[in-house]
Amino acid sequence: MSAADGYALSHAANQQQDDLAYWDEHSFDMQRYGAVNCLIYGADPEGFADFAIAIEMPEDQQARCPITYEQTSASWSALLDANFRTEESGDAGGTIFVNYADGGDAIHPEVLALVRDSGMIEEATASVEGLLVLPNDISVNFEACGTINAFYDPSTGEVTMCYELVNYFAELIVADIESRE
Repeated sequence: MSAADGYALSHAANQQQDDLAYWDEHSFDMQRYGAVNCLIYGADPEGFADFAIAIEMPEDQQARCPITYEQTSASWSALLDANFRTEESGDAGGTIFVNYADGGDAIHPEVLALVRDSGMIEEATASVEGLLVLPNDISVNFEACGTINAFYDPSTGEVTMCYELVNYFAELIVADIESRE
């Protein structure tokens, strides 16, 4: 739900940039918002009935979401089933290493401290390691990139989380909170 909310906040902040988005490798923010919420609803239509009403999901879309969820779930299972951790796998598999470079001007010091010191990233990576037997070690590197983005390098297996992206979403959240006061 937080990811979907982030897409909605990003869309609201960047409506004037929609013309450029046609050439981007990603779908529009509101398409992503709808897709994530569809998966949430589709996973448990009865349990999320009030959620669908609250976000004003059209009824015809609600009817399609369980099918979309099942297709997505089956696709992910086809890719991941062989990697789910079992009692037999024990401690086998790679480790996720999280590295924090100096943020410089790319991120507010308070935001960097929250990300680095809260342990939320390490908690998320431990959850992934507990669920999956990773074929290799993975490095997740937080650093200044000069762009609001994140990257995966398949040749090294490294993930780069740009401080600019983290800062961007922090600023959107603060602006949203301030607009409600």
